Amino acid sequence: MIFENANKTLALEFYANARFMGKKYMSHVRVKEIDYSPERINNLLQIIPPEECDVYRRLAECKN
Repeated sequence: MIFENANKTLALEFYANARFMGKKYMSHVRVKEIDYSPERINNLLQIIPPEECDVYRRLAECKN
């Protein structure tokens, strides 16, 4: 039960302090700065993004 309340508190603090500044996605939780940019999340989860967005490629094909 204690962990559930702590997790909720941390999540609320993260979202309350989340900011998007230009190209920086930053939040502060317990005085620590957290980078939640797409690049950082991909790196953390070891995801390799595709070179070309499939949606844009399909839209270009439809125009042709």
